[in-house]
Amino acid sequence: MRLPDYGRLDLRVRYRVPLPHGRLLLFAEALNATNAENYRQVSAGIDLRTFAIGRLSEQQLPIIPAVGIAYE
Repeated sequence: MRLPDYGRLDLRVRYRVPLPHGRLLLFAEALNATNAENYRQVSAGIDLRTFAIGRLSEQQLPIIPAVGIAYE
């Protein structure tokens, strides 16, 4: 038994602003920008009475946006 294929696209944009004593970095990013439904396997087991194979999986994270400012 296999999990579905995994796919993810992370994007990041940054802009540097020069300052007299350093520079300011502005950024925006999106993790899993395509909002792909990726799963990870948590556990698997076998029922010794019926010999049925069981699998427990859970969906991973959806789109995660972030913005930020840094001084360099």
